[in-house]
Amino acid sequence: MPRNEQPYIGEMDRQIELSYRTAVTSATGELLETDVLIGKVWAKIIDKAGGLNDDSEKVIYTNTREYIVRFNTVAWDNRITLNITDAGDKYTVRYASEVQRRKFLKLSCVIYE
Repeated sequence: MPRNEQPYIGEMDRQIELSYRTAVTSATGELLETDVLIGKVWAKIIDKAGGLNDDSEKVIYTNTREYIVRFNTVAWDNRITLNITDAGDKYTVRYASEVQRRKFLKLSCVIYE
């Protein structure tokens, strides 16, 4: 990882919530998906891009971001269904990568509005 992407402690200035989706069974036997909160963590944010996609008859605004957080084994184990809540916006993590051998996690996510 290049030195300019490795976060210093002062750069991790954004508090976010990490959660993952899991399937549970209700009292009536119905299968439901619910969010399980991992916790609030400090993160470095890297704004990548945002834009409009004019797809058929609807306009979709996409916002792509990357977050770098301290390594969390629960988040790493559930990286397939990981979500990030930042300032009330819920992002779906599309890709998670390990940085510096279990030191940091780089989470690439997107939100569609």
